[in-house]
Amino acid sequence: MNRYSDIIKNWFRNLNPIDIALIMTLILIFTYMEEALNLRRIVQYTSAGGLLFYRYIGRSPWYWLIVTALMTYGHAHLWFSIDNHKYLMTYWSLAITLSLFLKEPQDVLKKNATLLIGLCFLFATLWKVITPEYMNGSFFEFLLIGGDSRFEAFSIFLTGISAETIEQNREIIRSISASAEPALELQACGRVRVVALFLTWWTVFIEGAIALLFLFDRHRLFKKGNLKNYVLWLFILSTYPVASVIGFAWLITAMGTAQICSENNRLKLGYLLLFLLLAFFSERAISYLKVVGGLFYF
Repeated sequence: MNRYSDIIKNWFRNLNPIDIALIMTLILIFTYMEEALNLRRIVQYTSAGGLLFYRYIGRSPWYWLIVTALMTYGHAHLWFSIDNHKYLMTYWSLAITLSLFLKEPQDVLKKNATLLIGLCFLFATLWKVITPEYMNGSFFEFLLIGGDSRFEAFSIFLTGISAETIEQNREIIRSISASAEPALELQACGRVRVVALFLTWWTVFIEGAIALLFLFDRHRLFKKGNLKNYVLWLFILSTYPVASVIGFAWLITAMGTAQICSENNRLKLGYLLLFLLLAFFSERAISYLKVVGGLFYF
């Protein structure tokens, strides 16, 4: 038993974070590619092939060029309607492709992962700070009282608002959407406002911290061991089990994995476990797992 344990430990110790990140990215693309121009199935077959034959083509820049070209072509036709993180997903795939064409792909990809995470959170923080409707708590207040079904259980647990009130608010929102004269007033309870303000300022604080830690990671004020990775983990764990945008969570997990050192087994294991944990909050990922599991059912 000890012998097998040592083999597994040595294998994991020698596992390159870049390979883990590329495999995570292929899983992400397979699971969350948008349906555009009938390309989704083609991209899924292409990314599945990369997963199955990763040893042979997983680090090939030509393979990643094909994946990136297909994904970019599909996303370009949905550029004004896709979620924001799909832009970042396209940029990340392009960064992988370009880095693999270079002599030192690992160093280049690490720098790109660090910059993409830092810039993404910098612009996210700036947008929030300059938007009055966000900073006054209205954004989260709307989500908590019925504006987003993903927040329902969380809102009921923390604010004490009833499920009946949330459903009434949804009816009001639908009525407002269908009416030219929105004159109906949404219902809430006292704690909603408090929780909304906390979520507002917590998000600004932690996203701003991630931006500083990743963009200035070489500065002595921010170079504090693995702090930037732990703060990123905290953000993911405190955000995506509630607001289950698992595609974005997987994306920043993959980029986070790409920028760590090969020798840091603790961070490698942490990012890997985080990626697996997030899968349990993804309905689409679970549905694909059921399909795969069904192949082994007789």
